[in-house]
Amino acid sequence: MKIIRIVVYMVLMLGLAGLEVAAFVLGGEITFAASVAWRVVGMALLIRIVLSEVWNLVQDLKTKKLLTDAAFLLILLPFIITIGNLSFSDISPESALQIQAGFEAAAKRDLGYTETAFIGYPARQYVLAAVPSVLFGKSVLTFHLGYAYMFLLGMVCFFRGIREKLRKEGYNESLALIPVSMIAAFPFITEYYMFFEQTIMPVSLALLGVSFFFFTEDSENPAEFLFLGWIGALMSVSYVPALAGLGLLLAALGLRALIALIKKKKASVTYVLLNLGCFFYVGAAGAATFIVGRTDRVSEHQDVLSHPVQYLLQLFGRTFFGEGVDFWGIFIAFTIVYIILGLVGVFKIWGVMCSLWFIGVIVVADYLVGYREYDRITNMQRQMVLVPVLAVCLFNAGLLLYKKLKLDAKLGQKVKKIGFVLVVAVFFATGLFNFQRKHHSFYYFSYIQPLKTIMAWIDETNPLENKKLLLITDSKLERNIQDYKYFYPESTKAKAVGTAEFDGKTAYDYIFTEAPLPEELVKDYVFEERTTFIVRYRKKVTVYRYTHR
Repeated sequence: MKIIRIVVYMVLMLGLAGLEVAAFVLGGEITFAASVAWRVVGMALLIRIVLSEVWNLVQDLKTKKLLTDAAFLLILLPFIITIGNLSFSDISPESALQIQAGFEAAAKRDLGYTETAFIGYPARQYVLAAVPSVLFGKSVLTFHLGYAYMFLLGMVCFFRGIREKLRKEGYNESLALIPVSMIAAFPFITEYYMFFEQTIMPVSLALLGVSFFFFTEDSENPAEFLFLGWIGALMSVSYVPALAGLGLLLAALGLRALIALIKKKKASVTYVLLNLGCFFYVGAAGAATFIVGRTDRVSEHQDVLSHPVQYLLQLFGRTFFGEGVDFWGIFIAFTIVYIILGLVGVFKIWGVMCSLWFIGVIVVADYLVGYREYDRITNMQRQMVLVPVLAVCLFNAGLLLYKKLKLDAKLGQKVKKIGFVLVVAVFFATGLFNFQRKHHSFYYFSYIQPLKTIMAWIDETNPLENKKLLLITDSKLERNIQDYKYFYPESTKAKAVGTAEFDGKTAYDYIFTEAPLPEELVKDYVFEERTTFIVRYRKKVTVYRYTHR
């Protein structure tokens, strides 16, 4: 029976790998077939996560572990309540373009499976982001959910994956709250999460990837390896930093198979085949996107090869002691120590691999320019993919130190409980602070708060079918009204002009502006006003809607 399962699994993985390659190379009906297979496995993965979570909650209820689940929900709560909450969160013009592109691709027979959308990035990730809008209609809530639900699924799996690993190793499962609470304590995570844009997708996939890597540890369940392969394959058609996660996953799968062979466990042959099947599927999916040539400009880079040593010294100086300090938050010292100790083998082969990967991500994130050259601190958002892995590594290092110092025997139960609660509380409080802080790395959004308020107003009233919409503003950053097509129907005629260009004569159905216009210009108009307080920017925004009599 086991042999049959393995044969079926290997045929399935090789078939999915072949479909991925053929879809990019041959196209046509093969692309449609590949998209159907991708949808089926993705739906199965979602069902597995939901049913597994329900089952785990029932088991926690029986074993009286619901307090741990309640604490996890508290950690997750800030991520949930910011969805659709424009006092905290933003409406990104790039995200509006991305989800609109996903909405259009979702209407295609093959979902635009091998196509590109927003400035040359793969379209498939945008189809996933558009799912809430396709299912429940367009709104600020479904707009934010597009990128939020993947992140939240990742956090749920991350929590369960670490709990399962701790249980297998004989630790208290509640300790999983520590690495989970660490995620929001990294300042960039909360900041870019509230953009609800593709920059958070690699983090979401890293959370899922780490989780299913733990689920498949010492497992002979082919379905779990299939899901891990699907997640890894998705990394190849997501925002470019996800490729770093794909690379680490391939290295980890290969290393795990090698270790299983060396140790010659009873299940080593089966286990090795499961890992190799997943490796081949993920590797083929990644290679397929390069066969036809990627259009997301992963190859453009800075000219630093003439002075590599100087460049690396300057890079790590900026990253850990200069302007990049804000990325690491309270974990900067721990990160530096871990990387150094990991490189010298203190955390064995896994520590060496992860430390080298951290360094690689830092270098490549800075070295590759991408489609637009931002300032150095903004470029560090490309490093966010390493946060879930780093959180696990730092947590494991803490457990190792705990064991080395034999603190379990030295500390009383009360002291251990208080210490655990304090650690989680500090990380949680740091995360809450990060949720309400001002932007430190991407200032653009602080200048488009009026436009964000206008989009929210349009979302609530939604009277714009076959209407003419005018935005009056002197801000160049708010003149890109066409980027926000997601928020109004295709039939709406939208235009943005400066205050000097508005003559008050042309009949528009709805006119929005940031400030009252001179009286002589608005004789034929009545207006409503709305004032919104933007919590994170500590500013009050007033916008006006003029309606023709």
